[in-house]
Formats: sequence, structure tokens, C-alpha cells
Amino acid sequence: MEKIVKEHYTGNRARSYDSGRNQNPKWKLEHKVVEDFITNNTDIETIIDAPLGTNRFGTLFQRNSHVKEVHGYELSSDMIIEAKKIMCLKLKIHKHDLVNDYIKEKCQLSIIMRMLNLFEQKHSLTILKNVLDATEEYSILSLRYWEEDPKLIQNKITIQNFNKFNEEIRKLSFKIIDERKYPDTKGGQYSIFTLKRL
Repeated sequence: MEKIVKEHYTGNRARSYDSGRNQNPKWKLEHKVVEDFITNNTDIETIIDAPLGTNRFGTLFQRNSHVKEVHGYELSSDMIIEAKKIMCLKLKIHKHDLVNDYIKEKCQLSIIMRMLNLFEQKHSLTILKNVLDATEEYSILSLRYWEEDPKLIQNKITIQNFNKFNEEIRKLSFKIIDERKYPDTKGGQYSIFTLKRL
């Protein structure tokens, strides 16, 4: 995990990570799914954001009064510096390796955005397990997938095997209740899933 952080989420890459992304249609879809869910589920008081990244949802968390506490998990020190620039008084930041370390805090909702395609399948499944084990009710996650064996594209993104992830989701006592598909040409299907604990 540290290798990926060093290659893609330090220095200038961290400082410019959000540059222009809020105009990206995929970025907008991700934000809309999270925003709509939090706005429409006023019983959600506690949230896990893993990885926290630049704290892209911080303003959303802050303005929803029913959200009381957010735990953000991030390994990159430079991304944490960027995350602190967005004011969210509810946020507790944890410098954390999502592959090798368990999450101690339990929260009602978890968000796993743009994470599960950065690693080979076994590590991404470990991240999924670590986050869902700490999730009490709902999870929103992004995944690029297909029905075939995992494949690395652009020297960075792994298209994951959907059946393996769906099997792990069911094993962890969750079910998929919504899928928002985003069409692009990189390979596989990029979707935002909403999960609910059984």
C-alpha cells in the first residue's frame, strides 16, 4: 500500500489531486450518490470515509446537521494535509493502512470511493472486509468490474472480478440495494454501489 501512496498520492500529486475534478462527470456522479443518500437518510449520524483522500465530502458532512461524527482513514501524510484544508468539525482523521490494519470505530455508514481498483484483488477484498466489518448499516462504494479474471489497465487500475466482490459482500452480511453505472471507455463497468446490512 505504501508503494501506491508514494507513487500517486504525495507531493504535487496530492496538492493538485482535486484540480478540476469537480467538473468531471464521474466525480459529479460519485458526489451526487453520496449527497443524495446522506440528505435522504437523516438517521445516519456516524460515517467512515475510507480512504479520506482530500476530504472531498467534508463540506457535505458539515452542512448535514444529523451527521455527528466522521472517521476518515488515510495513509498518505500529504493527502491528510490537503484534507485538513476543508473545514469539517465532525471529522476525526486516522493515519491508517486499510490493507493491514483493522478499523476499531463502528459507524452506521461507510464510503469506499476510488479505492478498490488500486490494488490486486486479494488486497482489495481485504480492504472491503476491513471497512464492512466496521459498518453497521450501509456502505457506498465504487468499483470497476467485469465477469472475467482481474486485469491491470493504465499501469494503475485493476478491473476486478465482480463475482468475487459480490460473494464477499454477501459473506459479510450485506446486499447490494442500488447500482449507479457510469459509462466510460477505460474497460469494464464503473459503478457506484449502495449496500445494506442484512
